Amino acid sequence: MIADLRKLYKKTSTREKFLLLLFIGAIAIVWMSYSFSRYNNGFRLLFGTQTQIEAYEMILSQKDLVESQLIEKSSELDSSKTLSSTELLGRISELIKPMDIENYTINSPQTETGALFTFHNIRLSVNRADKEEVLRLSEKLKTLVPYVTLDRITMNSDRSDSNLMNVQFFISSLEMSAFPQ
Repeated sequence: MIADLRKLYKKTSTREKFLLLLFIGAIAIVWMSYSFSRYNNGFRLLFGTQTQIEAYEMILSQKDLVESQLIEKSSELDSSKTLSSTELLGRISELIKPMDIENYTINSPQTETGALFTFHNIRLSVNRADKEEVLRLSEKLKTLVPYVTLDRITMNSDRSDSNLMNVQFFISSLEMSAFPQ
């Protein structure tokens, strides 16, 4: 087989040899550029990951300082004012009842438990409400601050009546699950 290739190579003219070399060189350049870009992306990903790991290690190295500051600041909180998920639902219901809002739903709380605190998240949906009612409800919910916060409010006008609104309040509350020493 190699002998046949040598015979073919000797038969070809110098111009054909040059064009063959140029063709093989072009294929080699395309292959090298593709390989370079692929390896470059891999190295960029590797170095980016290493940078993230270093940043996380720096954050984790400060764990003791952050925990001590958290315990120190949590001692300033009044644990009697923090609300459990049931208390949060009750307080929100108490705020809504005197307002005569008819079309509302409160979803069941999503709870995240941590070492010192438990976070409760609920969604209050008010459908077909007047704009003034929404503003009054928003102001009443603000009276529960600092242990209950409005994370986000989404508003849409009602399709059947543009004077009415469909509103969702995303509410979070903080409950002390452990008391600092």
